[in-house]
Amino acid sequence: MNINRGIRLVVLDVDGTTLTSSQQVSPGTMQVLRELSQAGVEIILASARSPQMMMSTLATLGCCRYAVAFSGAWIGRVDPGSGVPLQVVHRQPMSPDIALRVVHLAMEAGLSVGWLTETTWYTHQLDEAIQHEALLNGANPVVVSLDIRDSIFKVQVLADSPQQAGDFNFLQTKLPPECVGRRSHAVSLEVTHQAADKAMALVKLRDVLGIELSEMAAFGDGENDIGMLQTAGIGIAMGNASVTVQEAADFVTTSNDQDGISVAIARLRQQGRIR
Repeated sequence: MNINRGIRLVVLDVDGTTLTSSQQVSPGTMQVLRELSQAGVEIILASARSPQMMMSTLATLGCCRYAVAFSGAWIGRVDPGSGVPLQVVHRQPMSPDIALRVVHLAMEAGLSVGWLTETTWYTHQLDEAIQHEALLNGANPVVVSLDIRDSIFKVQVLADSPQQAGDFNFLQTKLPPECVGRRSHAVSLEVTHQAADKAMALVKLRDVLGIELSEMAAFGDGENDIGMLQTAGIGIAMGNASVTVQEAADFVTTSNDQDGISVAIARLRQQGRIR
């Protein structure tokens, strides 16, 4: 890591990391991120959510110029005050036919499923798992037939319980080679184009912003954060992350409900790695 220049970019997962379990940004997290931004450190959110589903959190923080959505399948410049996308930097959707195959595989496994374009969340059935996910991300899916014709950035597969989520393992072995499935939390499997991931997003951001990977710090709690934690100059796992995610990180901070981000930033400051 380039300690002389220190950390110039902090990239944060959203659910389970930036947001508490009550889907809020804690005052401690808010304060430290705004302090970093005012000191010239880039703050970027990287989520499995769509750009629209990230807007509320982006607007709450008010300091992010870029965002990574769909686990790296979409990268764009956003308005810091509102979170509204302004310019697409990178996009890697799945083709409609591949997305439809994934949807049918999920249905055959008895799992709930939705699919997302750049702007809209669709599902064929508004079941309990979909309704619960809608409460978490503050968005409402559009119920349609299974005639997928648009480019799809993500197929989201949901289980009713951690026990049913065991079916994700079998589903992942059946996915077309053009796509990959990663868990964002215990009952959600995010299927995207195989070339899209958060680690790749950091490389794209390096090229756009001129900030080296060694000058980046990444925070996350989910399986889909592992590549990002290993690619950044320093990777920090949240205390609520699984053992697998924690083992992939350089160190583990406290949980998202215990101001894990601000605790880690204080540690980096003490080490002289961040302003």
